[in-house]
Amino acid sequence: MVTDRPWGYYAILEERIKHKVKRIVVYEGQRLSLQSHSKRQETWVFIKGVGSVEVDDVKYLRSEEHTSELQSRQYLVC
Repeated sequence: MVTDRPWGYYAILEERIKHKVKRIVVYEGQRLSLQSHSKRQETWVFIKGVGSVEVDDVKYLRSEEHTSELQSRQYLVC
């Protein structure tokens, strides 16, 4: 199932007790909101394109096959 958002869309590919895998597509010129979670970690893998990621006020440029790790209580903006 695909869920549309103003910035693009996402689909849940797999959901288990200890993990969830989503495909997130962000349209060119759009951005995601601030992400922060107190009880979970996230790994973001950039499959295609280029984007900037901000983790705890530090900006990184990411492109294909780069990953970004988000630990509990960190903040991520894409």
